[in-house]
Amino acid sequence: YDAQTESWLDGHWDIEQKILGIESFEHDGKYYMYQGPVPALLRVPIFAVTDSFYGRLTAVSMLAAFAVAVTFAARLLWKLRNIIRPRAPVRNGEFAFTVFFMFVLGGGSSLLYTASRAWVYHEAIMWGVALSIAAFDAILGFYLKPSPKQMAWVAFFSVAALSARASIGLGPVAALGLLTLGLGIAWLRKVLAARRKGDDEPAWITTWSDRLGWLSPRQIAGNPRYLVAAAVVCLLPVVF
Repeated sequence: YDAQTESWLDGHWDIEQKILGIESFEHDGKYYMYQGPVPALLRVPIFAVTDSFYGRLTAVSMLAAFAVAVTFAARLLWKLRNIIRPRAPVRNGEFAFTVFFMFVLGGGSSLLYTASRAWVYHEAIMWGVALSIAAFDAILGFYLKPSPKQMAWVAFFSVAALSARASIGLGPVAALGLLTLGLGIAWLRKVLAARRKGDDEPAWITTWSDRLGWLSPRQIAGNPRYLVAAAVVCLLPVVF
């Protein structure tokens, strides 16, 4: 990642093969890193000023990813709590369980093992996990309160997650696919209802709408603009 950052600052993307070793792929006689670029992007502001920290930023980057993962996990947990128990006060038992859950998330999950070694692979995984959790938080936030701004956050975190570790970032992309499917069914039901003008709608659309209607936020059900936006955002991480 340090070498990738320096290559960018020198005006090119390729890296010396001796630095990449078996982690490279060749194209037109040049060698490129197959890992996603996000951890390298985070180094740009530092390396633009000084190269004194070359080879010394992996642990710092992983610590930042750990903090991002825990922070957005807490946000996601609170959003889910407001869905399940929106008006219930926080009792001592719930408070204790929440504290325990957050402790286990940081100290008893795979995050702890991943953080145990400052290694390029672990750094990629940690950022993939952290940004995927952030993407899930943004997706749920959009589901609860749809807005163009919230959709922009969904796009940002989804692209970042897939660009950190593709195998992990596919999770938010799959969630976006389900959201797009729900919006598509709601839009199709609206279009068919308008065309039939009061006639009974086809049984298949009623069945699928009943089964998957919950995937579409009620506030924007049938809105074609949000359907197109969700489809674009779903494809954006893959195309990027």
